Amino acid sequence: LDESWCWNAIDGLTGTEAELNATCTQFYVDPADPDTPASYAGGCTRGCSACYLGTRANGDYVCKGSAPLYPSSTDAQPPPPLASPSPSPPPPPPLLSPPLPSPPPALLPPSASPLPPPSTSPPPSHPLQLISECPATAFRLGRVHLSGQVDGEWCGGRVSAESSVPVPADQEHCEGAYVDPLWEPPEPAEYAFDCSQGCAKCVYGENENGIYVCTNDRDSITTGCNGSTSPGLEYTQHRTRLTGSLDESWCWSAINGLTGTEA
Repeated sequence: LDESWCWNAIDGLTGTEAELNATCTQFYVDPADPDTPASYAGGCTRGCSACYLGTRANGDYVCKGSAPLYPSSTDAQPPPPLASPSPSPPPPPPLLSPPLPSPPPALLPPSASPLPPPSTSPPPSHPLQLISECPATAFRLGRVHLSGQVDGEWCGGRVSAESSVPVPADQEHCEGAYVDPLWEPPEPAEYAFDCSQGCAKCVYGENENGIYVCTNDRDSITTGCNGSTSPGLEYTQHRTRLTGSLDESWCWSAINGLTGTEA
């Protein structure tokens, strides 16, 4: 509608990666679809796009938008606007015994301002799953998103130079990022960056040649929750998804090789 996109959020700003990430991820775009009529009132029915921090090929930071998502048919509808108050009803007939008097209203101190009336506007629609809603992908919070198979941004580019000793600044830069997607989406232009094609956090460590590198943490690879809200399937909203027949990732693999107590 007004050409206000994710990249505007940090355009011309300078700061640390964490500062730019915090600024960028405060925003989302609505509507994301082109040719949306000027009468559009919001609510994501013309697509909402979440903003995330990424990097360009030259290493500059850029605030990007995810593929548009739309409210599902199962989303709760906003409540109807409150009706105008009706005139006061006539007083009831006198009771046989007088009712107890109501306590007097509390008086505000002279310096206090009256509280504003509660808002009657409907709550905003949130079709995008918050990344904190799925424990499997909670590591994304506070980390910079690298777009992997979509734009070729990987953990390996997070170190400044080859080193045989640990570099604290490189470790901090490395472990402040994650990759999504790890595998090429069927439709890259429509991928919603929801971990359905694999997410992994970046970790810093020594490789087989004694060089400190930044790599994908294989132990953190997940496809997220991406479940259903249908009755009986609520658990799919907060458990890590295994892909079964697609990749032979079954329940038994969840603890294969692990030791520990039953709990």
